[in-house]
Amino acid sequence: MNNIDQNKNSVLPIEFIALVQDALPVQAEILLESIQHDPPSLSIRLHPHKGADLHFTDHPVSWCPLGQYLQDRPVFTLDPLFQAGAYYVQEASSMVLCHVLSQLQLPESPAVLDLCAAPGGKSTLLLDFLNGKGHLVANEVIKSRAAVLVDNLVKWGYANCCITNNDPKDFTQLENHFDLILVDAPCSGEGMFRKDHNAIAEWSIDNVALCAGRQQRIIDDVLPALKEGGYLIYSTCTFNQQENISNVAEYVEKYKLRSVEIELPAAWNMVEISAHNCKGYQCVPGFTRGEGYFFSVLQKPMGNNDPDFKQGKAHKLRTINKAEKSILDLWINPDYLTDVQIHENGDVYYFPTTLTPFLFLYLKMLHVKNAGIKLGKLNKTVFTPDHSVALTHLPILKSPKIELSKDDALRYLNKTLSQVNHPHNVWLVVTYQNLGLGWIKNLGNRINNYLPAHLRIHMDIGIR
Repeated sequence: MNNIDQNKNSVLPIEFIALVQDALPVQAEILLESIQHDPPSLSIRLHPHKGADLHFTDHPVSWCPLGQYLQDRPVFTLDPLFQAGAYYVQEASSMVLCHVLSQLQLPESPAVLDLCAAPGGKSTLLLDFLNGKGHLVANEVIKSRAAVLVDNLVKWGYANCCITNNDPKDFTQLENHFDLILVDAPCSGEGMFRKDHNAIAEWSIDNVALCAGRQQRIIDDVLPALKEGGYLIYSTCTFNQQENISNVAEYVEKYKLRSVEIELPAAWNMVEISAHNCKGYQCVPGFTRGEGYFFSVLQKPMGNNDPDFKQGKAHKLRTINKAEKSILDLWINPDYLTDVQIHENGDVYYFPTTLTPFLFLYLKMLHVKNAGIKLGKLNKTVFTPDHSVALTHLPILKSPKIELSKDDALRYLNKTLSQVNHPHNVWLVVTYQNLGLGWIKNLGNRINNYLPAHLRIHMDIGIR
């Protein structure tokens, strides 16, 4: 057992212990001890454009300037700042992606694909990295998880994002298209054992093999969509070699990819794993303050082919006409009106004009769930604003706002707020600490609350 007490670790499958000892022989003893006895880490990542007064942060995550560890776990559901997208609850180890991105030689306005994106943590990080330049396609193959992804990215509020619900093989038709593809692959989840002890009971050596095969098929399907010279970031939340470095070596050999070395400060205690002329990096509980996370960066070789960018045609979206513009001018700041598109069903969207050729392409080839920022619906001369535009940090709206106390913000979020103090009967953006939560329509003696039903807080908000 290599100096590991078998009785101490009897809760862990023997086969798992063997795989850990094989993958991480130096770190295995401390790692296995940490899995069984140490509490999981807790961390959030702040939104860079939604400054908020947070009182519960502990100290920063070293590899991500916007990351913060928490000492205690608040009830996030009952925090209006969480509901407003002021921060995202994200595991600290996966935030190392922030550091990795800073070391890649990407174009100024890259096309980025997050292939396995739900629930959205790494997509929000990618959007922060892009900061309005280039664009992100955030994809999720499972329909129910894609809906969660939409909600979380709407809350994050960037316009240069397209959310899709497609199988990885659907991206083969976008040959030589993306500058960067992130594949945070579905895996056996060994790195999350501290957070979910039920996962230990569900683990099996057969599932490890199943996951490894699935991961290979995912890479086979999506790699044609990566530009020559572009980067593939492959990651898992597991420890075993089969899903990690052995799979990476398979991709390198099969597709003649280049393994990219990432510089990591020694103080972070992340483990470099080298095998078969490939490099990967492992966050190890007990050494790194975070859960188990593996990543490797690969680069596609250059060739003689130009990007295969097909000009798509959208038959259901068009720019707004003069009459529509006059209506929307009452709601939308003029700097944004030029980039407004309208669907044939009356849905109105903001999507930067420079990116519309990409949007039209994706509408043609993919199942698009959401794109840009939905502004609302235009029915003849009547415009009804959408929840999405209330949450963006972009100064799109002209509409008046009403600032609520924390108690009233929670009442709004569980739909028990009955009226507000405002002199006019108008549509209002509800805010807390100047961050949008959604819409109400003030009717004087009462309000209409337009918070989407599935976003309502159903638990006791603790206010009497």
